[in-house]
Amino acid sequence: MKILLTGLLLSLSAYTIAQNTIKGNVSSNGKPVEFANVSVQKTKIGTTTDLEGNFQLTKLPNGKQTIVVSFIGYETTKKEVQLTG
Repeated sequence: MKILLTGLLLSLSAYTIAQNTIKGNVSSNGKPVEFANVSVQKTKIGTTTDLEGNFQLTKLPNGKQTIVVSFIGYETTKKEVQLTG
């Protein structure tokens, strides 16, 4: 049984202080999604969420980037962000 990620609340906060860092939280129905995969499309940059659903991606390139969140049992979600440093 697959649970769709339509109820996923994906919060992204883009910080563009010199290094281009994105911090965010992944949750579903108000509960954190632990150990979800979070990556930047078409790069080798990625991480997993912690026990509270938090993540941080650092050293991101400038320009339009697509953040991809995936986890078994959920539909993959993508969010575009514009980074300037």
